[in-house]
Amino acid sequence: MVLSGLTFGAGLATIVGELSAHGIHHLPPGTGQLYAESVAAATLMGVIGVALGYLTRSTVAAVVCAVGWIAFVELIVLPRWSPSWPSGRSPAPQSS
Repeated sequence: MVLSGLTFGAGLATIVGELSAHGIHHLPPGTGQLYAESVAAATLMGVIGVALGYLTRSTVAAVVCAVGWIAFVELIVLPRWSPSWPSGRSPAPQSS
């Protein structure tokens, strides 16, 4: 949690410095919420990683399970079962 907060904070500080150098002195209104949500997401991903490591008792098996879940379930199975699930494909171009 601390590492993700520091990483996002360092990136944000770099962005603020770069934008200030180009004359932009404000951030979008949702920046604070984005910061909080990214720290929460990183914390949850860490908890999931610890749980997988505990359940499998093997680093290799935990990594294979995580990559398999992402590659198979989230990209192949869920988009077919749930029409509202984002497929990751760009929409078809509109003909005019």
